[in-house]
Amino acid sequence: MSRQPGFRLSLFFLLWIVLATPSYALAYGDPSGGFLFQTLAPLAAVLWGAWMIFAGSILKGFRKAVDRMRGATDKVVDTQQNGE
Repeated sequence: MSRQPGFRLSLFFLLWIVLATPSYALAYGDPSGGFLFQTLAPLAAVLWGAWMIFAGSILKGFRKAVDRMRGATDKVVDTQQNGE
């Protein structure tokens, strides 16, 4: 027996809703006539580019913040990252 039967049921209904939706509704889901896509696509490109440039420093900062919340000292964090 599955530990999360609600997840499988929700996934089934979500898939059923997507497949039951007419294809023209998926293709033309933007009620503004394309303006929404024209503004969100460049925004997504800018965000993706920023992520590609700054991903290493963002992840390093996030890792340090999580380690500090766990109670690890800076020396332990630096030792783990340097492999000593």
